[in-house]
Amino acid sequence: MRLLLYICFTAVLSYCALLILPWWTPILLTFILSWLLPMSAGRSFLAGAIGVGLCWLLVPWYADMANQHLLSSKMANLFQLPSYVLVLAVSCLIGFLTGGLGSWTAACLRKVVFPKPTTPEGTRN
Repeated sequence: MRLLLYICFTAVLSYCALLILPWWTPILLTFILSWLLPMSAGRSFLAGAIGVGLCWLLVPWYADMANQHLLSSKMANLFQLPSYVLVLAVSCLIGFLTGGLGSWTAACLRKVVFPKPTTPEGTRN
């Protein structure tokens, strides 16, 4: 449940941030969210990646539907891709990786800054 909430929160905040800020803002956003809401590194990567990837898929798809795939078709021709759908997929993949890496970095850094206390070998708590 927490993972789903994190994904939704990341997607909504990324969308709001991308309205007025540069493309790399979701990386910082997922870093801050992962720092404040600690999870394991794998779950943190997955949550940040899906949240930002979803945002970077839905926003261009909505804009693409509004102009009957005109811009994405021209971009596909420019990059010699067979279909405009691949332009949307590449956009989603870039968002997926950047969001996931930002979140994963914070989770790993949090483990370094706040290590779990260890007990000496052979003793019990």
